[in-house]
Amino acid sequence: MGISVAVIALNEEKILCGCLDAVRWADDIVVVDSGSGDATADIAERHGANVFKREFDDFEKQKNFALSKTKEKWVFFLDADERVTPELALEVQKAVNDERYDGYFIHRTNIIFGKKMRFGGHQRDRHIRLFKKANGCFEGAIHEKAVIEGNVGELREPLIHYSTGTYAEYMEKLKLYTDLEAQHLLDRKETVRVTDIVLKPAGRFFKQYIFLRGFLDGLEGFVFYGLSSLYLFVKYFKYWKLKHQRRKK
Repeated sequence: MGISVAVIALNEEKILCGCLDAVRWADDIVVVDSGSGDATADIAERHGANVFKREFDDFEKQKNFALSKTKEKWVFFLDADERVTPELALEVQKAVNDERYDGYFIHRTNIIFGKKMRFGGHQRDRHIRLFKKANGCFEGAIHEKAVIEGNVGELREPLIHYSTGTYAEYMEKLKLYTDLEAQHLLDRKETVRVTDIVLKPAGRFFKQYIFLRGFLDGLEGFVFYGLSSLYLFVKYFKYWKLKHQRRKK
């Protein structure tokens, strides 16, 4: 059964090789470049990928565009910072021959600041990444999810996700995603109170660090869950500023 691998990328020359090296067994590889200023596209081509360029607008449209460019019956979506282990590769190749399912959840092992995170909600991190092309699509402009028609199974072997290596990397992601999310909230005319700017970040930290036992992830956990709360604070603050700027016009 044929399998396409699809990746959307922007300026990923440092990590794309590792991602694509681990899926050389795929029958078809598609990389959608969002306008990289580095060697991302060249690296993808050297790995035998079909490279398409599309200006980024949101994650839903970008991934559905990538989906439309795949050739095989089954599609396996990856991010450039994810790695497929040999064990997962074998399980994927076996799973597509199981006629009971039209898609599969895959768990992720998150490596943050060089440490494997085991708590704080990471133990429940799973996503539908493998599915029949005819049965699935992505929904959600920012935190997009695959939506499947049919039966969805679950694989045992995890993806390895090298989410955040340094504080600087996290802050780059924070800026990008909070800009997108603040604008998305504004476009949808969501209601965000001033109290939400303080109370919701505090609530997230309590949930992840205390209730979901994130404190067991050590110093790295404390830093990461604190930054996750900061992320929420910045998102709401940016939304609040955008809303007031619009009112002044």
